[in-house]
Amino acid sequence: MFTFFGQVFSLYKAGELLFELGSEDRIRILNAVSNDPMKLSQLALNLSSTIQEVSRQCGRLEEAGLIEKHPDGRYGPTSVGTVVLSLLPSFNLLHNERDYFRTHDSSSLPLAFVERMGELLEHGRFDHIDDALKLQQKVVKESENFVWFLSDQPVGHSLHEDHSHFSQNTTLRIILPKTVDTDVFRSARSLMGSRFEIGLLDDVKLVVAMNEKMAAFALPTLDGRPDYSRGFVGDTPRFHGWCRDLFSYYWEKSLKKYPTV
Repeated sequence: MFTFFGQVFSLYKAGELLFELGSEDRIRILNAVSNDPMKLSQLALNLSSTIQEVSRQCGRLEEAGLIEKHPDGRYGPTSVGTVVLSLLPSFNLLHNERDYFRTHDSSSLPLAFVERMGELLEHGRFDHIDDALKLQQKVVKESENFVWFLSDQPVGHSLHEDHSHFSQNTTLRIILPKTVDTDVFRSARSLMGSRFEIGLLDDVKLVVAMNEKMAAFALPTLDGRPDYSRGFVGDTPRFHGWCRDLFSYYWEKSLKKYPTV
């Protein structure tokens, strides 16, 4: 019983914090002072507001433990405020793409990557299987160093029928379920040698396609099936880094398999 009420109280306190972040002005103040501590007059000028209103909003942020007043009169973020700011992109992503997340299962992601989902905030979308196929081709054709795929099925026929689009320096890694027949890649292994690697997992639900410049990512649908027709694509360092780390996480867990030549 104590544990239950303790959890409820913790959620209540978290709700209070989220309530304080429910104001655009307070978020703008928190963001502004995180870049450079400011006095009330500077904040009022930046926000096109009155000193009285900014003072009221700063008081609420200070009471919530998100900002603090320095001896020189400037306001800056507390360590808590800095952490909260780092989490806001995740909320923005969930809000902006709420229709996508309503129909896709994010529980298949490792928790560490759920906590970092804000890194996907700057992204594009693909919403049709034709777009996905074009992205796959783009990932392959524009690669110079590596191509990585996480998929529940052998990636497009182009990878095991025509290898002319791979440069001599490109390495290829594919993560597949253990049930997939990897013999379809026999010719690719013959031509690329040790530059072609396969990792096997018990189950694959996520989709990743990437090279050294760009990445695409998709969650499974609510029934657990990989979705190749809808997902996110991006080339910013944060988006690319998130996808790279996710693929590497599963690559480390996979059983390494080289197709028999």
